[in-house]
Amino acid sequence: MAVIKFPGFPVSIPASELIYGTDSDFVINAYLALQHQWPDQGGYEHYLYVLSQHPGHRLKVLKEIASSDVARYSGTKLEQDLPDNHLWAKSLNDPQRYLHTSHGLRVAKILSDLQGLRSLIGNLSLGKLSEALRTVVDTQQAHLAALESRLADNTSLVQALEARLLELGGAPAAPAEPGTDSSDSAWVHTALQRLTQRLGQMEQQAQETQSLRQQLDDTRAELAALKAHTHGQIKREVAEYVNAMLAASRAQEHTPTAAPAASGEPKV
Repeated sequence: MAVIKFPGFPVSIPASELIYGTDSDFVINAYLALQHQWPDQGGYEHYLYVLSQHPGHRLKVLKEIASSDVARYSGTKLEQDLPDNHLWAKSLNDPQRYLHTSHGLRVAKILSDLQGLRSLIGNLSLGKLSEALRTVVDTQQAHLAALESRLADNTSLVQALEARLLELGGAPAAPAEPGTDSSDSAWVHTALQRLTQRLGQMEQQAQETQSLRQQLDDTRAELAALKAHTHGQIKREVAEYVNAMLAASRAQEHTPTAAPAASGEPKV
C-alpha cells in the first residue's frame, strides 16, 4: 500500500510563489506560509486596504508580514527572489502556480491543527479531565450553596419586614419629602424595596450558577467524545480531504479557462 506523503509548512518559500491570486487569496497565502495561521481580521482588512490603494505593492506586503514576530517564530523564511522595485500587475497572474501553492499551504495548516489537537488529546486522560472538572464543579457548588444560604436569609428578612409593615398599618407609606424626618413606616418600605431588589439579584445568580453547572456537564460529555476520536479516524479524514484537493487540482489543470479564484476558499 502506497504511503501518502502529506505536505508541511516549508522551511523557506520564494516570494515569487506567494505573489499570485486575488488580493484576498494573496493575503491568506502570505499569512499561512509566513505565520502558519489564518490572517486575523485586523491584519486581513489592513492589507486589503493597502493593496486597494497600491495594487502593485504585494512584495512590500510580503516583506512586512515576514518581518513580524509571529513570522520569525514560525520558522519559515521568505526568499527574496524578486527585485526590490517589483510591481505586481494582474497580467502577471498564474492560476496554476497559485492553486499549487494554495492547496499545499491549506493542507499543511489542517495537518498542523490536527497534530496539535492529537497532542492535546493524547496528554489529556479521562482521569485528569474528571479531576479538573470535579474541582470546578465543587467550587461552583460551594458558591451555589453560599448563594442559597444568603437567599434564605434575605427571604426571612423580607418576610419579617412585611410582617412589621402590616403591623404599622397595612399599605406602605409614601416616601418622606426631602428635608423632613422619615416615618417608621416609610423607612420600612424603603428597606423592603431594597431587599426585594437584592432578592431578585440573588435568584438570578442562582439561576446562572445552575446554568454553569449544566454547561460543565455538557463540556465533560463533549471532551469525552473528543477523546474517542481515534488516530485512525483522523488519518482517514485527512486522506479523504487530500484526495479531494488533488482531484480538484487535476480538474483545474484540465480546464482551458481556469479562473484564479476558487469558490470553496475559506472565509476570513
